[in-house]
Amino acid sequence: MMWICPVCRNKNADGLAMCWMCGALPGDKEVPIVLTASDLLFGPPPKSSLPKAAGVTRRFSVGTMMILMTFFAVLFSGLKLLGAGPPIFAGVTVFFLGIGVAQMFFSKNLSPRMVSFVSGIVMGIVGGLTAIAVAAVLPDKNYLEFEAARAFCFIFFFFGGPFGYLAGGLIAGIFLFREREERAAADAEENQES
Repeated sequence: MMWICPVCRNKNADGLAMCWMCGALPGDKEVPIVLTASDLLFGPPPKSSLPKAAGVTRRFSVGTMMILMTFFAVLFSGLKLLGAGPPIFAGVTVFFLGIGVAQMFFSKNLSPRMVSFVSGIVMGIVGGLTAIAVAAVLPDKNYLEFEAARAFCFIFFFFGGPFGYLAGGLIAGIFLFREREERAAADAEENQES
């Protein structure tokens, strides 16, 4: 049994979910954009079946804020163990906060991963410049602090995107963890009421 495409008038086998020539569905009036070969055989996946990418939400609970504070405490403790000074602390803080804020405002229309990568490039430069500015205003004018800040700026100028991607993944992971935890608590409360 065959069916005729309403767009290109091509004959298609009955087992095909869409036209093999133009990708149109049997009820379409114009040619859709075909993404993959599996879309031709099995049809496009429903939008609801695609997982939502984790990212920073605009509203979050006090528990999420506490986990973020703990994350920064662990991060700063690690930096302190490595002997980092105030300029590096300032640069890393600006870097992570900038990526979180960028995910919060730009992930609605774009992928959180892409937002993290691009904001990593931008915030790497801004964080590096912040580190240099903090090193310049330190009262003791420690030469090593200034050189560490310059190295931070140089490294993040070239590797800000990948570091931003990793930082965005860490931040989004916190929000994903809290979202699942809150959903499980709500489900448990609902089961307890019934």
